[in-house]
Order: sequence, then C-alpha cells, then structure tokens
Amino acid sequence: MTSRIYPATRALSRAVVRILLLVASVVGAILIIEIIRAALLFRRTGPVAFYGFIAVLTVGLVYLAIRLHFWRSRGIVFRAPPRPGDKATFRELKTFVRYLIHLLKRVADHPNLPPAQSRDARQRAYDLESTLASHPLLDDLRRGISRSETETWKPLLETLDRNAVAFAQYKMHAVVRDAIEPPFPIGNPALLVYHQITLICGLVDCYLPRATLREYGRALVDVWRVLTGGDYFRIGQRLFDGVYRNSPPMGPAASDLAQALSVIWLTWTTAQVVMHRCRTLGRWTVDDAIQHIDRSVVDSLMVTRDTLIEDVLPLIKLRLRHSLGPAVADAAGFSEQVIEGIVKSVDSVVQGLRTRSPEQTVEESRRSLRAASLQEERTRQISYVYSAPDERRRRVMPAEP
Repeated sequence: MTSRIYPATRALSRAVVRILLLVASVVGAILIIEIIRAALLFRRTGPVAFYGFIAVLTVGLVYLAIRLHFWRSRGIVFRAPPRPGDKATFRELKTFVRYLIHLLKRVADHPNLPPAQSRDARQRAYDLESTLASHPLLDDLRRGISRSETETWKPLLETLDRNAVAFAQYKMHAVVRDAIEPPFPIGNPALLVYHQITLICGLVDCYLPRATLREYGRALVDVWRVLTGGDYFRIGQRLFDGVYRNSPPMGPAASDLAQALSVIWLTWTTAQVVMHRCRTLGRWTVDDAIQHIDRSVVDSLMVTRDTLIEDVLPLIKLRLRHSLGPAVADAAGFSEQVIEGIVKSVDSVVQGLRTRSPEQTVEESRRSLRAASLQEERTRQISYVYSAPDERRRRVMPAEP
C-alpha cells in the first residue's frame, strides 16, 4: 500500500540523511586531525603532559561510550526485536526477554501507574532477570514471555489506555473548537499541525516516561508513514460523502461541518496510530498499523459521531441561527431539524459500514481514490500530447517602386 506522497518524502529524507552523514564525517575528520595535532604538541612538551593528555582523552571516550549506551537503552521501546514464533531459537528468545526487562523497568517508573502496578511490573522484570541468570531452557523463556504479557503487560495497558484515550478526546475537542472558531484570524493549518504534533508527543508520554527527542521524532515519522501509506488523508472525505449528500441545507454552516468531520477523523486516526505504535509488544511495522486502522473504521466513525454531537453541533447550531437572521420566525425549530438530519446522516453511514466488512470498505475507497488520481494523471499526460504548431513566418512583400 504505497501512496503518491510517501515515495517522494522517502527520497527526500534519504537525501537529507546522506547530507547530514557527509557533514558529520567531515566534522569528525577535522576533529580527529585536531586531536592528533594536540597529542603531538603535548609529546614535544614532555612525557608527563603527553600521558596526561592520553589519560584525559581515554576517560572522556569511556564516559561518552557509557552515556551513549544508556541513551540508546532508553529508546529500546521503539527498537524492539521481532516477536519470537514457535520455531524461535534460544538467541531470539533471550533477546526478546531482555527487551521485556527493559520495557517493564521503564514503564514501571511511569507516574500515572498506581504503586501496586509499578511494583508488580518491576518484580516481573526481576523475575525475568533471575530466569536468564539460571541457564533457562526454551520452555522457560517462552513461559516467562507468556506470563509477562498476560499477567503484567495487558493490565498495564488497560491503565495507560484510559489516560491516552482521555488525552486524545481532549485534543479532539480542542482542535475542533480551534478549527471552527480559531483564536487568530488566520493560521488554521498551523493550528491543526500544532495540535497533531502535541497529540503525538502527549500520547507518547502517556505510555513512556521521560521520552527522548529521538522517540518523539520516531513517532512523528511513523505516524506520517502510516497516514500517507494508507491514504487516510482522503479516505475520510469519501466515507462521509453520504453525510454531505443527505444533510439538509445549512448555508454557510456546511463548510463548518465538513471541516469539523475532517479534523475529527484525522485527529482520532493519528491517535490510533500512536497508540498502536506504543502498545505493540515487539517489532512494529507500517503494514500492521494500516491493517489495524482499517479494522477499526467503524469504531473511528462512532468516535467521530459522538464528538460531532457533543462539540460540533452546538457551535453549528449557533451559526445557523446567526445565518438565518431575525426574518425567519422559527429559526430555533429549523436549526433543530438540521441537527437531527445531520445525526441521521451520520448514523446511516455507520449502519451501512456495519453491514459490510470494514477492511473491504476502506480498500474500495482507497482503490477509487487511486483510480481517480490515475485518471487525472492520464488526462494530464494526454493534454501534453498536443502541441501548437510553430508560428509560420509572414512573407514580406517587396515595396512597390
């Protein structure tokens, strides 16, 4: 499932990484040359200064290596090994158990967890460490992984999910209000991007305590890969075509409805991607995340419906009364009919998706979007085939004598 946007961003990111590696290589070469020059200078000064310089340099390199090791170990959650299967080797099981130990120890320090759950997670990590130290068998490692997942990891996720869902709902309410009634006269796209970035970083904090900049950046990149790889930017518009078609006339408030549905859909889809990224026990892939989002389309529509009824429709109702003006006698009754028609339209879309497979519906929308894009590109190519003929030179008649 590749989109038309993702290959371009991937090529651009590769070019940026190569440029940064080239700059880092040049800076590193210059630094090594300067260190060698300083060592030669201290050697000419005397043996005491030379060996002292070598000792300071060695201590500094050891300190940097230790700091790098702990820095990399903090980001182990987003560098997970693949989940071991039935035919996994002893080395693969041992690697995954070490990953579980790091994960449980880190999540145990989360401030949102009750003390009892933090204590249980830390104790489970100590039990896995003792299992590794006692020359375990393959069955011992598999049993430790299974017990850690069912008895410790799943209860932890239930507690962390409540905080993550509450934060995602808060961000949906905020982004809807800022989209319909922006605090500034201009800058709606900037506000939307701000809310999405803060949503991603906040959800990472809901699952990982003291997240690093590297983990925030990795989460942002992974969310972008899923949204572009699954064409979720445009699938929401196609899913809500029935709402736009069956809604009663609303005048200027129709644009508010369309914008509200779009931002709610995008915000909740982004939240689902981040939650799936943080909840996955083992190696995470873009294809798995796309399949997970496709399976939860109906749930996403229900969340969109609830947010629409609770936050968007009261604002649209006020705008309807202002747009109708005092000349309409039954403005309040008309606005109530419009709101009821919108709710029925959304419910009809949800009921239509429930009768079919969510994955099939999303895949059909994705194929139709790609077909429209291909047709547009083909039309553009056909239009480029014809070219205007060259301008013919005008024959200049000789002047009469």
